[in-house]
Amino acid sequence: MRFKKWYYRTAEEAGTEKIHLRPGSKQVDPQTYREYQELLQAGHTAQELGNGSKN
Repeated sequence: MRFKKWYYRTAEEAGTEKIHLRPGSKQVDPQTYREYQELLQAGHTAQELGNGSKN
């Protein structure tokens, strides 16, 4: 659930969901999942990322 919150919050900030999708498709780009995991590994918590409090 936290991933989804982060996904939609960052898409809203960018003004488009396309930042997370494979070009020309409606599939989530695997890089989106990697980016989220890298943020977690860098010390962010899922709660922070979902709420947008430590970006």
